Amino acid sequence: MGRDREEIVRAGGRLRGKGLVAQAAATARLLARDRKALAEFGVGRDALDRLATLRRAVEKGARNRALAAAEAQSPAIVQGRAVAEAKTWLRQAILVGEMAHDGEPERAADYRAGPKIGTSVHWLTEKVSRVVDLLRGDPAAPLFGATPAFIGRGDALASFLTGTGSSPQDAVARPQEAEDYDSAKGEIYFHLKQLNRAGRAAHAGDPVRAGAYNLLVLQRKAGPKAQGAPRGRPAGRRG
Repeated sequence: MGRDREEIVRAGGRLRGKGLVAQAAATARLLARDRKALAEFGVGRDALDRLATLRRAVEKGARNRALAAAEAQSPAIVQGRAVAEAKTWLRQAILVGEMAHDGEPERAADYRAGPKIGTSVHWLTEKVSRVVDLLRGDPAAPLFGATPAFIGRGDALASFLTGTGSSPQDAVARPQEAEDYDSAKGEIYFHLKQLNRAGRAAHAGDPVRAGAYNLLVLQRKAGPKAQGAPRGRPAGRRG
């Protein structure tokens, strides 16, 4: 059963057009290189043509100044940037806890406890808040990067995400042009994910080539940090 338009538009509304265009270009280069191997997994001329068509549609929207300006201020995109930063912070914080309690498996496990990082915005926020509290009460953590600034960044991210809510969609009606742009972004996003699956299947015995089929270009092109979200340096052992 395919996705409905609402799901596609919602997914596209969380993504930047320029990042998707750059990712599509990178993926297209992989597809050209591996065309023969990918054909066995359903990636033929139709799939390549669809990627090119969707890329042109997204590129057109990204060049539209009004759409690009609205996209940059989209609550979904603002929240998405903060979510990405919070996930990075949380991974760093968990590693800090594990380094601080090397040889103390139960204490180290306290930092990993709870739902997986990507479960939902709500659970991500709860987990960041819990780890902030652990770091504040852990005398060993500052030796491994848990500075007041680092802890404060996690606290500010949790507060910011609590304020944005779990479904940051505008309640007002949106222009059809904007919805069509989000639809194109959603379509190319899901198509890229499917192409990546095929690429990893085609190179299942070669981790390096399989690993090239990812969305790292899109993630790097996510844009500046969310307005109001804290800024700071990654954690690292001092000295």
